[in-house]
Amino acid sequence: MWSTVGAAFKLTLRHLPPELMLLIASMVSVFVLAVIILVQGKWKLFLWQYKKDLFKSALLGLINPFLFYLVLF
Repeated sequence: MWSTVGAAFKLTLRHLPPELMLLIASMVSVFVLAVIILVQGKWKLFLWQYKKDLFKSALLGLINPFLFYLVLF
């Protein structure tokens, strides 16, 4: 399944600008992860960890899409 992600992104880029596609992909990821955290009942743990490593998490979150697009294109 993961091997098709690059192909799907390339096809999507024919119809959407890269910024919009990245925004949509990021929003879907945040939503899915939030649902998983809520279902598992780990919301308090997430908030504690979030405050502790906010900068590191934000930096790694920005690097990941950048490197992915750099390799993809």
